[in-house]
Amino acid sequence: MTINDVANLIIPEQFGCGNSMEIIDGDAIFEQLDDSVDTAWGVSKFVILFDDAVVKIPFNGSFFYDEDDDYEDGGEYTFGEFYNKNYCEIEAAVYADAVAAGVELFFASTKFAGMTKDNTPYYISERVYDFYDDNNDEIKTPSKDSREKAEQARDIFDSELDEVWLALAYEWYGDAAVQQLLNFIKEEHISDLHSGNIGFRKNGAPVILDYSSYLE
Repeated sequence: MTINDVANLIIPEQFGCGNSMEIIDGDAIFEQLDDSVDTAWGVSKFVILFDDAVVKIPFNGSFFYDEDDDYEDGGEYTFGEFYNKNYCEIEAAVYADAVAAGVELFFASTKFAGMTKDNTPYYISERVYDFYDDNNDEIKTPSKDSREKAEQARDIFDSELDEVWLALAYEWYGDAAVQQLLNFIKEEHISDLHSGNIGFRKNGAPVILDYSSYLE
């Protein structure tokens, strides 16, 4: 499978996760993929991982399991649409703002790429590796000075960013650039920057890989 094949996918009309982060009726999407790609997902996006890029497809809601003795199987899933329906679109807009602000190096690029066969938008993002990925085993340990700067910055900006990641960002990009990043995050009200949404490029550069926040 290649990125070009994504345009031929048919995305379910109700596309999202259940309470335990499982994709409900996931066969409808997985049977269209092949073993040449890996997949991942969070609350708001489905991701297809290629060697040099990733494709992000927005979920449009979540499934909630309602337990009720009136149901023959003890319960059933109900679907609720997101108030902010397209978190990939939000992410692409934030990236465009990051470019305008001169802080784009801190963000894995996300841009609109096209529409699937059923007219669902999809986006292409830079391939990076999350904080706990095995590809990051060689990432160095930050110095005590960098850790102290990161700790102070987290307090000043009330930042969610992991202290080790932020310390390495100071060492990679420099104090002025990180200050610019923290100001940008605050001004843009970017949230949900937990360890699952940050990581590193293959060359070791710290990078934010999911920055659409979660506004439901």
